[in-house]
Amino acid sequence: FELLFPEWTFPLWLIFKKQKKNWEEEFKAAYAKLHLLQGIVVLRLFDELQYDNTPALLMSDIGGVCLAAPEGPACKLLAP
Repeated sequence: FELLFPEWTFPLWLIFKKQKKNWEEEFKAAYAKLHLLQGIVVLRLFDELQYDNTPALLMSDIGGVCLAAPEGPACKLLAP
């Protein structure tokens, strides 16, 4: 089971993302450009891996709502 679905055995705060076909440049460039925001606004990149002969990323979850969720990002301003 763990060999077929390794992402299902990770702790909940870890995210495993496989590269999409023909997305080589986007896959590497996205987190390199956002390096200073990692762990605050975007996921922190821990390592690049190979899974099923495909590049993958191991990242930390920072909580909140997924930007791709139907309700969109949950950004609230705190009153002083």
